[in-house]
Amino acid sequence: MRKVAPRTKKLADGLKFLGDLKNSRYDLKEAVSLLNESLALYQLLGVKQLQDIYDLLGDALTSSGNTVEGLSYQLKALKTAEMFKDTSQMISTIYYRLAFTYNSINQDNRTAEYMEKASYYALKNRNNNDWIMISGSLGTIYNKLGRYREAVKTCEEALIKCPTTDYQNQTNLITNLLFAATATKKLDKASGYYNRLKQLTDAHNIELSPTDAAMIEYLIAMKQFPEAELQVEKFIKYAAVTQSLISKQKIEHYQFQVDSARGNFLSAISHQENAHLLRDSMLSRNYNKQIGRMQMTFDLQKKDQEIAFKAKHIDLLTHQNQLQNSALHSQKMIRNLFIASVLLLMALLAVLYNRYKLKHQANNDLQEQQEEINTQNEYLRQLVDEREWLLKEVHHRVKNNLQIVISLLNSQLSNIKDVVAIDVIRDSQNRMRSISLIHQKLYQFDNLATIDAGDYIREIALYLQDSFDTFGHIKLRVDVAPVRLDVSQAVPIGLILNEAITNSIKYAFADQTDKQVSINLTSTDNHVRLMISDNGKGLSPEIDIKQSKSLGMQLMTGLSRQIRAQLKITSNNGLTIELEWQQADPFHTSTHRGV
Repeated sequence: MRKVAPRTKKLADGLKFLGDLKNSRYDLKEAVSLLNESLALYQLLGVKQLQDIYDLLGDALTSSGNTVEGLSYQLKALKTAEMFKDTSQMISTIYYRLAFTYNSINQDNRTAEYMEKASYYALKNRNNNDWIMISGSLGTIYNKLGRYREAVKTCEEALIKCPTTDYQNQTNLITNLLFAATATKKLDKASGYYNRLKQLTDAHNIELSPTDAAMIEYLIAMKQFPEAELQVEKFIKYAAVTQSLISKQKIEHYQFQVDSARGNFLSAISHQENAHLLRDSMLSRNYNKQIGRMQMTFDLQKKDQEIAFKAKHIDLLTHQNQLQNSALHSQKMIRNLFIASVLLLMALLAVLYNRYKLKHQANNDLQEQQEEINTQNEYLRQLVDEREWLLKEVHHRVKNNLQIVISLLNSQLSNIKDVVAIDVIRDSQNRMRSISLIHQKLYQFDNLATIDAGDYIREIALYLQDSFDTFGHIKLRVDVAPVRLDVSQAVPIGLILNEAITNSIKYAFADQTDKQVSINLTSTDNHVRLMISDNGKGLSPEIDIKQSKSLGMQLMTGLSRQIRAQLKITSNNGLTIELEWQQADPFHTSTHRGV
């Protein structure tokens, strides 16, 4: 007869350790089974701080392909860690694994957000090794988002502190620096990084998919196609082991570039078609709706916890106020008894007593008035806090409603065959996305009247670049001064920016290789100037801008009048749209907040 082991915490710890070991050896099915058994035992024993077991179970599930359930456990780990105010290295690990899960489903902004938090807590806990490793991953996601300056800064700082014997992390950091230098056309620096990287990989037999990709990008940029072809063959062997769709899609893209340069056009076309098929396959793995609902639930629960904490804090203050009032009342009674005794015993001092009484009464009146003023001030503060919260909620709901409309329009695209209708719907989605971004910025920060122009313009530009899939084809240069936009100005400016960038991407360029769109925002003497320009073919001489009846031109003209801005459109070696307006009065802006 089999002997049943006693249900103890040591057994739960042992199962957790064994599950973690199986997970590290990629025996994922057995790892999930052991970790579930350990979790059930912990819960049976009444253990509350389960963030480590939740995190391990979430990592094993996501590694085995069950992304939705895995992410659910990872968010539960984060919620538990925050509830117990865990600031140990465990919270850094939770954020790091969460970042990798979001990276696997191409949610790059959230990946960067959680990776930055993982880096912060690793540095706070003085865990230098983990901080260096996380810095390499953070540099990778910054490069993916086109935030090359931040990628370089992060990786250079980590490389300085990286031990000389840590070849793996050195390779990862130099890979990111090579990728950033190649992408920003700093080929002299890229050459130095390429030589260092080749020495490391050759000397220590290091094989990393990102390293191969960065080397291939550099060799293609330097037009060293034979060497690039050899590196692609090496990349193919590594990708065959990992079976990564991303790696396979990159291989097809690189083979297309090499074959095109060498004149093998039939082979190049075949590789390009394969790259598109693999890209479509990756896009078809879409968990966004489930993930979005899960993240929204997590965020709302977090808000509910904050509201409950504030309510509890208010109750505590009320109780303390009642105790203070009771103490004051007792003091008054004692003082009145003392005065009565003095009256009986010191009749000769009646005049002095009368004066004392008058003074005492005046003090009481002043005290009551002060208490009434304090009560009114507290009531007004609560009203202001409630108004701020309601405004954020309104912006949050408006943003969500706009996202719902965008999603509804997106679902309609699959039923529409007319290309013109599809373009119209997509243009409408982009316009609504520009408005949605404003409301998102407003409820995420304390300032409910203005938004940061730089962040807003960059997010619109990156969204349009991603929407039209122009990464690597059209260079986007954004140079924005530190300007804050009033809400009444931000919506029209965002829509004008959307129309201008969309027009450049769709119509400006023909067969030229150097395609570039520049966005420049400057501020002088309370006047703001926005310029959107491209180096495309410009407008046809037959087109009269003032008489144009296109919707985009009518929108830009009408919106510029709405904010009393001067709109100027010129076509000379490309198209330039210039918009100049007066910045909103800061005092006027503050009145929106009711301050």
